[in-house]
Amino acid sequence: TCNLTIETLEFQETSDAVRKSITKYDGIIENENTSDSDRYWYRDGNRQQAAKETYMTIRIPSEHYEEFLTDLEGSGGKITQISKSVENITKSYNDQSVLIESLEKQEKRLLAMMDEAETIEDMIAVEARLTEVQTQLNQARTQLSYMDSQVSYSTIYLYIDEVADYSSHEEQSFGEEILEAIGDSWKSFCSALKDLLILFIYILPFLLLLALLIYVLVRLIRWLLKKRKDKKGGNGGSGGRPARKGTLLARTPAAKSDVQQPDRTPAEAPGIKAEEDGNSDENSGAEPVLTEQPAADTAEPADTPEKEAAQAARADQDPDPEETGPDGE
Repeated sequence: TCNLTIETLEFQETSDAVRKSITKYDGIIENENTSDSDRYWYRDGNRQQAAKETYMTIRIPSEHYEEFLTDLEGSGGKITQISKSVENITKSYNDQSVLIESLEKQEKRLLAMMDEAETIEDMIAVEARLTEVQTQLNQARTQLSYMDSQVSYSTIYLYIDEVADYSSHEEQSFGEEILEAIGDSWKSFCSALKDLLILFIYILPFLLLLALLIYVLVRLIRWLLKKRKDKKGGNGGSGGRPARKGTLLARTPAAKSDVQQPDRTPAEAPGIKAEEDGNSDENSGAEPVLTEQPAADTAEPADTPEKEAAQAARADQDPDPEETGPDGE
């Protein structure tokens, strides 16, 4: 009996080589189980554990046992573990042979007794015992046949393991360990980048859909805010006009004008004085009146020449308080 483990970089080639050797030495495969444990193994170069693996129970004629093991060493893989055992079945074989001879003798005697039996009861008893002996005899012959096959054929339990790199059991120096660590780290980094890229490709459609939803939501919020702002501006003033920012106070014409009167010649003074006397009676004692005027949205225009002339004429009509006495003279 032999237990054998083979590591290989090319699983299919090694499996084909093993099968050719089995056929070459007239062997048989009693049991076989093949599995593929990782479908992503081929794109991950840093993996050391098994991906494809096969367990075989092989029967090889004993005279070709050693030759078959030699062929396995050249099957394209590396033998990493082997154990051999030999079981001495000589004593068991001899015991089984003696048991068969004894049972055969009992069978012959019972057959003779069956022929000599005179009553039905005797015949039934002999027949029952004969059946027991014959059953034991058949079992002993089957066991002896199995022992013969065990002697004629050797059993090999073979395990084929696919790996990315062969495992090493040799002692390494410190520098070799550092270089190996750097190499393994770089492989792990490249493998992680590949995984991230593949993950990004997987989630890309979901990212695009999320971006589209965010864009639509932002546009909707802006539209609602703008509509709300426009609605507030339309309802702010009476009749759809915007509210006034403020009011200004304007002075109405008063009895006494703050505008400086222009200089008059002596010839013009009597006529003008008479007009002033009439106006003084109407405007004496009048107080300035303040009224609210809406503030203009823009600055008032500068005084034009016509406006200045009107203001000068109004000043000429107002009496001068210093020239007018108590009697209006």
